[in-house]
Amino acid sequence: MSTTKRIGFYQERQPLERCLQDPQFAESWQEKLRLADALLQDTIFYDQEWDMEREFRPVTFADGRFDWNHEPFGDPEWTYMLNRHRFFVLLMEAYLYTKDRRYAEKMLALWEDWIERETLVAEHLWTGWRTIETGIRLKNWVKTLNLLELCPEIELSAGLTEKIATSMNQQTDYLCQEKLINMSMISNWKVLEQNGVWLACALYPQWIDNAAEKLAIAEKVLTTSAELQVMPDGFHWEQSFMYHHEVWISLAEVQQIAQRNGLQLPSAISEALIRMTKASVALTRPDRSQSPYGDSDVEDMRPMLQWMALVTGDPEANWLAGRRLFLSTLFDYGEAAVAGLSELNALQPQQLDQNFEDSGLVFLRDSWEKDASWTLIKNGSQGGGHGHSDNLHFELFHRESLLCDNGRFTYVEDSPIRKAFKNASTHNTILVDGEEFTRQSGSWGYEGTAPALPNYLCSRNDYAYAECSHTGYFRYGKMCC
Repeated sequence: MSTTKRIGFYQERQPLERCLQDPQFAESWQEKLRLADALLQDTIFYDQEWDMEREFRPVTFADGRFDWNHEPFGDPEWTYMLNRHRFFVLLMEAYLYTKDRRYAEKMLALWEDWIERETLVAEHLWTGWRTIETGIRLKNWVKTLNLLELCPEIELSAGLTEKIATSMNQQTDYLCQEKLINMSMISNWKVLEQNGVWLACALYPQWIDNAAEKLAIAEKVLTTSAELQVMPDGFHWEQSFMYHHEVWISLAEVQQIAQRNGLQLPSAISEALIRMTKASVALTRPDRSQSPYGDSDVEDMRPMLQWMALVTGDPEANWLAGRRLFLSTLFDYGEAAVAGLSELNALQPQQLDQNFEDSGLVFLRDSWEKDASWTLIKNGSQGGGHGHSDNLHFELFHRESLLCDNGRFTYVEDSPIRKAFKNASTHNTILVDGEEFTRQSGSWGYEGTAPALPNYLCSRNDYAYAECSHTGYFRYGKMCC
């Protein structure tokens, strides 16, 4: 096995700690410590920024021992979040800031407990061992190990080190199975899965058998996925801003670690990141937030845009993010963010109205300032299961959200709310005779979609005019649209 030391997300403790103690981050630390302190009491909140399955109701394990297959509220998504171990990274961040060993010791105890109790068996394949959970968990383990390297006073015992290495081997073996590699190449799952494999094999090859072979597999899958999943106009094909950004994050983490270690990646990955960043600039609302379009939540786009600027050098993303450094940027990009941002140009975008022909998304605005009016019009492909039945849907924002998308709210399969929130009737669109133009089949499928005709946009100095239509009702014998 290789013993090469690789450069990870975080490189030097003292520069990172100096950044973390900056008073501008006090409010952000208050929020992180709220979550970390709750974990010390065996209570979990899933209300962090960019939590994919956000849940504001806390869950406490009364006996002090986590049940890794617990499913509260009848929602398996909660269980999936539990097994992704994002809170391992949170606990190490809290330790680095406070020097309170309770945070690190809690993380180590949970880590060992999970490894000892959660083996790869059939009954766990749809809880802790779904493929997407395994990939995300590997990424979070890598970040946790990276933070532990900065804190040698927190020792990994030889026994736990061996258990982690054995488990990382098991998880990478699992995700590199040929039958899994060759399926669902157009799903965001594939990117999130192989992101974890690539990071583990690139940064800890000495811990993983056949690391070079697995790294090559992950790189090939990520490259193919970037080529297939990101449309020429820069949007992810699944028609959900949340998953557009989840795919961007996974590709960006690979890109930044490759750059730091002199590893060559196919150009398809960097090209996809550049196009996706341009799309993210366009979708950002005047208050610098993400619309809850498709299966999405409202999110503050500024930290994301700041990270995008660091990875791609995009000056427009850097301008939209503003000059304030975000705490999340330090933990996503590392202490190199401080110098990196100071070297980047920041340019206000010039194009106001944009027609993204491949995704069928049209964006109109009267300026790039925070008091601007902003309109989104959607008339394109259905996308995947994260897309909603929303052709001819539009959103309007002026100082606040006036007409908006309803977002995802829940993923629970048999919930009537899940189906209702995906229907056209809950979007700002047009129905004929009260009938849906796209009929759902369960929580993720469709019996038929509404093919969109090409959108037309005419933009002048004083006005913008958009024209959109679809043929969704034709199959029902209705010749109006």
